Amino acid sequence: MEKAILKAEALTGRRIGAFIVDLYIVSIITIIPSMLLFNNVNVMENIWDFACSTAITSLIAYILFLFKDIFAGRSIGKLLFGLYVREYHNKDNKPKYYRLIQRNLLTIIWPVEFIVLLKDKEGRRLGDKIAKTQVVGLQRNKKKVSAGKVIAIVFFVLTVLIISIILIIKNDESFKIAVDYIKRQEAITAEVGEIRDCGTLLSGSLSYSSVPNGSGHAVYYILVIGEKKNLIVSIELYKDEGSYWGVKEIDF
Repeated sequence: MEKAILKAEALTGRRIGAFIVDLYIVSIITIIPSMLLFNNVNVMENIWDFACSTAITSLIAYILFLFKDIFAGRSIGKLLFGLYVREYHNKDNKPKYYRLIQRNLLTIIWPVEFIVLLKDKEGRRLGDKIAKTQVVGLQRNKKKVSAGKVIAIVFFVLTVLIISIILIIKNDESFKIAVDYIKRQEAITAEVGEIRDCGTLLSGSLSYSSVPNGSGHAVYYILVIGEKKNLIVSIELYKDEGSYWGVKEIDF
């Protein structure tokens, strides 16, 4: 078995990296979808819905952080950076499941936990002291450490790229026309009731010809949130060279 690194200063950077990776994963699962869902909602007019959504999103994120280390004492971030959660008095033993959850109860006050981690000589935060655990790292060769960092960077870049593409599409003229067209469809209003929000892009594609003011084609799957129900609308648009965007087909 590889030798464990017990010096706190040797693990601080890796623990911060692991936390960032775990934070991005939780964000993708919870916060980012919530932000996209309420992107076009007037918060002042829908303050109760917004507050409930924020509370639910925060609760789900907190639960994910509570359970993130239960698989062999490692979250995905810890896996990438070669870290383990072990019992404080026996570094060869993985803590019981309830202790792995217990150590993350104070994640909600992570700034305090971070300060305690930096100041503690053994690199233990409050959660570790309550659960009698400690994070240890295994001596790994530089190639493996670099691989973990590369995966973390690629993961971050892909996340930024996906969000950028969504924002670019949502600012395109074709998408704005699609949303406006959907809002004016009486058949959709009759099915969902009063439309509370329309503008969440679930998936789609957008393409232009290479010539200036050339032709274009777009297909979007847009979530419509209504008073009675929610509905996914598929809409296809086209644009001839030198003309304006028009709706070719809509389905729901």
